[in-house]
Amino acid sequence: MEENLEGIQRPVYRNLRIIWQVQVIGFVFSFFDNILVTVAGIVLLIVRIVQVRALADVSDGMARAYRVLITGLALTVGCSLLGLLAFGSILSVIFALAALAGAIVLLVADYYFYFGLDDLAALRGYAYPQGRIKRCFWLSLIGGVVVGITEQLGAAWFAEACNIVITVITLVLLWQYLEAVKQAEQNA
Repeated sequence: MEENLEGIQRPVYRNLRIIWQVQVIGFVFSFFDNILVTVAGIVLLIVRIVQVRALADVSDGMARAYRVLITGLALTVGCSLLGLLAFGSILSVIFALAALAGAIVLLVADYYFYFGLDDLAALRGYAYPQGRIKRCFWLSLIGGVVVGITEQLGAAWFAEACNIVITVITLVLLWQYLEAVKQAEQNA
């Protein structure tokens, strides 16, 4: 029991700072060619998984985020690879749909992550407005729909502009949350 309480009170600033840095690096790499983005994305996703795992004992939301993140990643990557192996058959379509389901599961992992951060702010009394960090999830969800629709309509420049704005807003919101965590942990 004491072990669990120790995890709940554990400082989280370092792990959250690494997650923020990973998102900044991913944003910068998104301006380069596809191979670099793919390799960087895989490395950054692994780092994010490690950091979310480190936060899993802090709250139920973070533990759920970790479990769902692993499930979504396994489903997406596994079905994508199996789809490539089954290229040209009906199985490739089925695996592509399963990989899409994995991407949706990854959105659920983001939901648990950001809502877990909001619960953590309330529990620990961070000087951060209740509900603000949840906007990161809603922005990514709404932004994904807007970007997808505008790309289908042939307005790739608008989709890219929307993606940049949403990513910058998300990074700023997470940075503000980090500052509140840092201040609370320094005062403790």
